[in-house]
Amino acid sequence: MSPIYTDYFEYTNRAQHTAILYQTRRELAIAVKRLLDAGYPLTGAADHGVSEAIYLDDPDENGVELYYDRPKDHWPKKLDGSVEMYTRPLSIKDLLLEIKLSFFAEANFITFYNLLCFNINKSC
Repeated sequence: MSPIYTDYFEYTNRAQHTAILYQTRRELAIAVKRLLDAGYPLTGAADHGVSEAIYLDDPDENGVELYYDRPKDHWPKKLDGSVEMYTRPLSIKDLLLEIKLSFFAEANFITFYNLLCFNINKSC
């Protein structure tokens, strides 16, 4: 172990932070909604271009990052084609809309599917 690495752990018992990756934006939104409904304080929210992240502290005051990576084909690019990352404010209100939007999309699909099955069964 390097001296710098050893020295760090001699003076602290805290992790730098924990990062939890969600597979979809909707999953991230659901997690954030649960935290807000429980009254758990958030410490920040950021759009990094390639990802959207929510920040909070665990009960031991260790940093926790909840995030969703955008699909690579949606990552912002510089003129030379390289990935451009940034830090901009993330609207939690807009993030939470993801729950409603996906709910309505699912509801519309189920309604369409049920109507389709009803019509097929009716004509048979």
